[in-house]
Amino acid sequence: MGKRLIVMLWIMLIMVGCSSELQPDRPEHTALLLNHSIFHQDFDAFVSLFSEARKAHIEEQQLIDQFEQLVRMKQDSSGGMVFTNYELLVFDHGEMVLVSLTPNNNGRVEIEDIQFVPDELKNLLWKKE
Repeated sequence: MGKRLIVMLWIMLIMVGCSSELQPDRPEHTALLLNHSIFHQDFDAFVSLFSEARKAHIEEQQLIDQFEQLVRMKQDSSGGMVFTNYELLVFDHGEMVLVSLTPNNNGRVEIEDIQFVPDELKNLLWKKE
């Protein structure tokens, strides 16, 4: 866990030091931009990270509430954070599996854990439009 945190801090330092602006083109970048928008209390940057489809189906007050809750969480935090990658596998018959992924030192991304999604959470995780 400590190694992972150190690696993430180094990655963040490298990204901050790069001359090009960070773009939401990878899951890790979007998570970093989300963290940045919360840290700087930049609601417009926060909203810009959502898909147009999501923005069309969510009330602005709900976005405001989510943003304010994240800001409070950040303020109550010591500043440390761990980024974890998950993939949601949705089978055509409706079953779902949440897979926790962990990068290793050899450039591979490996499965850390698999959780079968209970029926009561399926609507929360996956909405067909």
